[in-house]
Amino acid sequence: MVKATVKKGKTTQTDVLSTFGAPNIITRDTDGLEVWTYDVQYTASAAEAAEWKARGGVSGTGLGVAGTTLVGGGASGGGSGGRSSAVSQVSSGTFTLMITFDDGEVVKDYRMMSTKF
Repeated sequence: MVKATVKKGKTTQTDVLSTFGAPNIITRDTDGLEVWTYDVQYTASAAEAAEWKARGGVSGTGLGVAGTTLVGGGASGGGSGGRSSAVSQVSSGTFTLMITFDDGEVVKDYRMMSTKF
């Protein structure tokens, strides 16, 4: 979703706001340019993660993060006798997007980082 939406030299702050909403953090870099940081933590069942991957990482939440359950929520399911269901298999992770804007409020650069555990 990010690569399809955020284009260096073209995408404006207004475009980013309408797509991703307000950033978690706004800072300035060493050159004084504004940097918006989006930081998302998630948990997803194995089924949600597989569906997300099959859709190419695109999600209705904008950032393209699997699942809709934030850390602290939970997906649970049970198995018995050594059996488990797909719902009980949970993956967690983080997704961070940092967008640097030029003086004209247009995307100069961006970086994405993710973890899965």
